[in-house]
Amino acid sequence: MLARVLVASLMIIVACSSGSSGQQQPRMAAPVSGAQEFPVVFQRSVTAGKTPVGTTVQAKLSMATLLNGIVVPQNAKFSGEIVVSQARTKNQASRLSLRMDSVSWENGSARVKVFLSDRFSPRIPEPQYLQPGKSSAPEVSHLATAEPWEKMKDVDSERTSDGVVTLVCKQHTVKIYRYIMYVLTTGDLAQTVK
Repeated sequence: MLARVLVASLMIIVACSSGSSGQQQPRMAAPVSGAQEFPVVFQRSVTAGKTPVGTTVQAKLSMATLLNGIVVPQNAKFSGEIVVSQARTKNQASRLSLRMDSVSWENGSARVKVFLSDRFSPRIPEPQYLQPGKSSAPEVSHLATAEPWEKMKDVDSERTSDGVVTLVCKQHTVKIYRYIMYVLTTGDLAQTVK
């Protein structure tokens, strides 16, 4: 009984001392380690060759996802830029590389280095995916069971020796559409180029 009272008292002291400033400090997640996948919806469409390199892009997380033991909530905002943008021509394939450098939410943020993969969900997300604050009960799902992911038609992924992931298509120009769920990833891809 005495042990329970001591533990409870210690918990109250820790809670009071950490909340004494009156405001909760935003939580900063550690850098991403290991393979991670994030289902996102982009805030604007992107077309290889039309959307220039350096253009800032943003996407919202479609479902709560674990990041190094921290739950990143649905609608957290990823920010990054276009690093490769080349339209298809008669002699060259279309190429698009989109890198996200950070993710932020109401009480936290994290530095990330994730790239657009060649996977998407053909299902249009429910309206709550697109409206902040309209999420259902927070659930953390694994992508393999959460959505019927498909590979983009005629699109391959390449990873260069410096880690940049590029989508490559010889049949058409690569396009990323608003309101479609895509996967950002840090994981290894099947094909690596130099």
